[in-house]
Amino acid sequence: VRNHLTIEDIDPSIAELWLDLDSWRLVSDGGHKHSGSFAYRISTPAGTLIASGSGLVPGSLTSMQSFRTEAYGLLQATYAATIVHSELQLLCPNNNPIPRLDFHCDNKSLIQRMSKWTHFPTFYPTIALSHDFDFTYGTIHISRQHNIHMRWHHGKGHQDKNTPGENLPL
Repeated sequence: VRNHLTIEDIDPSIAELWLDLDSWRLVSDGGHKHSGSFAYRISTPAGTLIASGSGLVPGSLTSMQSFRTEAYGLLQATYAATIVHSELQLLCPNNNPIPRLDFHCDNKSLIQRMSKWTHFPTFYPTIALSHDFDFTYGTIHISRQHNIHMRWHHGKGHQDKNTPGENLPL
């Protein structure tokens, strides 16, 4: 992740404010044409940038699909949030957990899967056969390991090109 992650310069007084927030906004996007890539931003609810990242998605380009790139972006962003939290804790030690992550994405099927799967106490073999299980399960595993609470939000994207800009979220 560190190859893809850029943490903004942080002053200790800002670190304390960011650690005291109830939530962080996490926005990611992925694309599968030509290379399979992703990008994400972690910000305060007011929009102040905390960290960002981008990179290529592992896998065969011949089978690369939008869902996979979006799911990998979510996985990387969730892991990055744990790194950012650790860095902030070094500047301003406290016992605050990672703020809730409000995840925004334009891939409705990813949002639906994550909303449903985060409530499964156990994953059975048939679920492991789902396409791109590795990335979606990885995100759930990290969120459980670090006790991260997530909320899921669908945002319109390029597929909504006929929607006026003022009607698009974020």
